[in-house]
Amino acid sequence: MYKSKVWLHKNLEELSGNSGDFWISYTFLDEPKAGDIIKVTNEMAEDIADDERWKREYGPGNYIVQNAEKMFDPKINDGFSFCVMTLKVK
Repeated sequence: MYKSKVWLHKNLEELSGNSGDFWISYTFLDEPKAGDIIKVTNEMAEDIADDERWKREYGPGNYIVQNAEKMFDPKINDGFSFCVMTLKVK
C-alpha cells in the first residue's frame, strides 16, 4: 500500500501550472500511475469539504491520475511515499 498526497486539479491550466490549492491523503493498493482513476468523496476530503471554493469549483467525483512521483521517504514523512497529480473527470 502506498500512502500518497493527491493534489486535486479542476482543469489543465491549473495542472500544468501546478497551482492547485487542494490535496487529500489517499492510499493506493498498488503504486499509483497515470491513467488510474480515483473516486473522491466529501468524507475523504473532510479537511476541505466545507470550503466554498472546493464545493463550487472542484467537489467530490472521479479524478484521473496524470502523474505520480515517489518523492517522500515514508519513514520521515508521516508514511507518505508518493506525490500524485490528478485532474477532475467531467
